[in-house]
Amino acid sequence: MSFTVGQLAKRSGLSVRSLHHYDEIGLLSPSERSEVGYRLYSKSDVERLCQIQALRWLDLPLGEVKEILERGGGAIPGVIDRQIAALTKQVEQASEMKNRLVSLRTRLLQGQIVSSEQLLGMVELFSHYEKHLSADDLSRVKSISDSDKDEWRRMYEDVAAAVQRKVAPDSDEAQEIAYRWGVLTYKISNGDMSVMLKTKAAYESDEGVRRSMLTATGADPAVLQFVIDASNHAHLKIISKYLDPGELARLNLKTVRSAEWLRIVTALREEFAKQASVDSLTVQGLITAWSAHLDACADGDNTIKAKLLAAIGIDYHLQKRWLLDADLLEFIRQAQTAIPAAR
Repeated sequence: MSFTVGQLAKRSGLSVRSLHHYDEIGLLSPSERSEVGYRLYSKSDVERLCQIQALRWLDLPLGEVKEILERGGGAIPGVIDRQIAALTKQVEQASEMKNRLVSLRTRLLQGQIVSSEQLLGMVELFSHYEKHLSADDLSRVKSISDSDKDEWRRMYEDVAAAVQRKVAPDSDEAQEIAYRWGVLTYKISNGDMSVMLKTKAAYESDEGVRRSMLTATGADPAVLQFVIDASNHAHLKIISKYLDPGELARLNLKTVRSAEWLRIVTALREEFAKQASVDSLTVQGLITAWSAHLDACADGDNTIKAKLLAAIGIDYHLQKRWLLDADLLEFIRQAQTAIPAAR
């Protein structure tokens, strides 16, 4: 049985105008003619229309629908996979938004947020954090137990008291406070040092994060700066066991504290985890950036750099701070050796 354009429009639910447009772009054209010359849609044309409508249901543009059909439909599984991934992302985003709203509602009911300014500060804070942390990272930061919150408040009060007493950030007392703060932050980050360092880097580098955090929490910026300074002194104290005073004075540790360093090392770790080839373009690009940062940190001195890498290779605390371990360092060494071959 064959159909005129009007009949097919009525049966399919499409408009005559849409069918004419399909014909104009070569997506679906009538393949038969009546005795008096009218163009008719055949059974195979109707089958093709069913395929078109199925693909349109996947929200594909007409141009892509046409390409898929011209290739015989072999790309459809891949298209469906992309749609599944997109829908999964939408579900995750919706779930994340729900969790965020539930958390805000809980804090409001418990009186933890006492003003609209704090509420807006919290919303703004996580908006800024989204530039620095992944969705998984953010979920870890937000999932803080009540006992951890209580411990955090006590920790904050201790630091505020130290600031009030003008305790020096490089003193033993400050080092002990920085250690306790680090242990608690590590716990809140669910044992993921990269999350801990990303939030720290975001606070240090992003004015928006600092402003919204202070608004949302009511924290004193002097307290947070004290912890950062004390933590940096603690880091330097560990490194001083491996470098002489002159070498220590030449170090530029701001390089390793930068968000870019975290991005590079995290990406290298991901390549190592998926057993990427050390001479791949991705790995080699990361190695080039990693070497440039390390050179800047060591003031271009190969002796300092070698000592620093050796120290990281054996010191647990430095490994955590630099997000490096023996296995990743070996992967980096192999990648550096492969550079001549890659070129």
